Amino acid sequence: MPRITSPEDDRVSLASSGSSASWEPEASLAARFELPRSPEAQEAESKKEKAWEEHFADYGRGLCIYRTSKAQELVLAGIPDSLRGELWMIYSGAINELETHPGYYRRVVTESLGRRSATSEEIERDLHRSLPEHPAFQSPQGIGALRRLLNAYAWRNPAIGYCQAMNIVGSVLLLYASEEEAFWLLVALCERLLPDYYNTKVVGALIDQGVLEDLAKDHIPELYSKLDALGVLSMISLSWFLTIFLSVIPFESAVNIVDCFFYDGAKVVFQVALAVLEANQERLLKCKDDGEAMMVLCDYLENVHNPQAGICSRAASQAPSAQPPRITVEISTLVYESYSKYGFLTSSMIEKLRLKHRLSVVQGLQDTSVKNVLRSLSLDPRISALLTTEELSDLVALIRVSCSSFMRDWDCKAEAWSSSVTFKLVFMGGT
Repeated sequence: MPRITSPEDDRVSLASSGSSASWEPEASLAARFELPRSPEAQEAESKKEKAWEEHFADYGRGLCIYRTSKAQELVLAGIPDSLRGELWMIYSGAINELETHPGYYRRVVTESLGRRSATSEEIERDLHRSLPEHPAFQSPQGIGALRRLLNAYAWRNPAIGYCQAMNIVGSVLLLYASEEEAFWLLVALCERLLPDYYNTKVVGALIDQGVLEDLAKDHIPELYSKLDALGVLSMISLSWFLTIFLSVIPFESAVNIVDCFFYDGAKVVFQVALAVLEANQERLLKCKDDGEAMMVLCDYLENVHNPQAGICSRAASQAPSAQPPRITVEISTLVYESYSKYGFLTSSMIEKLRLKHRLSVVQGLQDTSVKNVLRSLSLDPRISALLTTEELSDLVALIRVSCSSFMRDWDCKAEAWSSSVTFKLVFMGGT
């Protein structure tokens, strides 16, 4: 269970956590480390800001904002940087958790920083691999904020702890939202929007892999048959979904997909995935092996372009003689295509497909776990001398059944005890 703690003072000393330094949570890093834009890109950004201001005037702002068809149009066009954090908080629902837990983030940071563990060491190794092309994460301010964010979440939810994809997602959240807002966005992402994605077995992502395969089979059947034969779908879905495309599409383009994700939910990643596959169908059908197919998709995704974005240091640092990147598609075109062709997908449709695949995924993981146990036990000469492999397998199965039966009995007794206590408290005054 996530830890819930009490508010702290506005300024927190980390002395009790092994550090004598005090800290202040960072504001959105994109404002502090602003990337240069072309005059045309700046004009487009200003127009988007004006359009949102007009929408706020007509339909309200903050928690009272209306979801309208116009709002969806504005989201699909890409939320302006200056409003991105605010609107992500509202549309994801993270604003509610922020408002109902004042001071919580500061407290968790205080408790988590300075604690050495395997998780904190893994986080430390990944800090400088998180969006290294952006100047914010070439600075101690950005790295410090990301360190606090990831350690705080791992401390809040030890059942998840830290998964490598979280550093990429967390770094982008910190660009457009304040540090505390980024924390609650990460909570919303890990615990509500993409449940079970970021645990050690990435169960949620494996389930959604099955969902994508079903959708591809129904809507692009010829391509599905080809990719299924090559084993490509199982290779792409984890990297695409775990980071909401942030690890495979340049972040300044992929962030438009994140806009849509927070607005419309998890169905967006399936829409975009299907649109990407369909856009490359002709080339993919000609591929002879999985490596060639992966190259086609990587080449396409790496060159998705956002002409309205700032110029990132990755592009700015290219040698004068270097060839400019090949533009395969503008991100706005990809997003619009995903909605026009696959916008019929609904959250309820996705949930039904997830339910269909959950049992098989969990069963597969359990079977793998049992095989690992059997393999380990069979290597012990004392056990192998007493039991054959078949007898050992039967014994493990018997233990599993007994444990399941015990847990069912325990749950029934616990429920009966709870009902009895509740009855006494309500109707007998606690006597």
